Amino acid sequence: MQRKIKPPKSRFQKKVRLDAGTGCHIWTGCLAGPGGYGRSYDGEKNSVYAHRFAYELSNGPVPEGMSVHHKCHNKQCVNPAHLEAVSKKEHASRHPEVAVYLGKLRRGRKPTKRTHGFPVGIFKNKCDRYVARIGLPGKRVYLGTFETAEMASSAYQKAFEEHSASSRTKESAGRNPRCAHID
Repeated sequence: MQRKIKPPKSRFQKKVRLDAGTGCHIWTGCLAGPGGYGRSYDGEKNSVYAHRFAYELSNGPVPEGMSVHHKCHNKQCVNPAHLEAVSKKEHASRHPEVAVYLGKLRRGRKPTKRTHGFPVGIFKNKCDRYVARIGLPGKRVYLGTFETAEMASSAYQKAFEEHSASSRTKESAGRNPRCAHID
């Protein structure tokens, strides 16, 4: 006898509970990694973010190049009224902890994918403080431990800009050994 598979919408709704105080629909199913976003299945054996699935059930597909933003800032909320599609740049500007990402977008570089929800070079340690470090050619430099993600992000950004400026100076002075063959 073959197992009867429930439609994805009914499976999804069984894993949601209402928080009367905030109006959030809290995802009680699987959470994806340390970022804390809910994961669900779309009915075709594809794992998807629960908030994106909720948005698509209510509003249709997320437009190309857009992200789904939690207006309530609760990563586990799947209430369609609390979700909106915004550009990736707009999404980053609403979250100061991802200022490094915004800077990379301005310079035309694609941000590195991170699973823990913080910008490249920033992570939260066991004591709930934010650590910043930057990778330089051949080494990783510890920048310090900070109270907020914004402070860690600004330390990272400052170190990144200093390194970028010093490498541009070396290149313009002709001291870059990788370009010695070009004259």
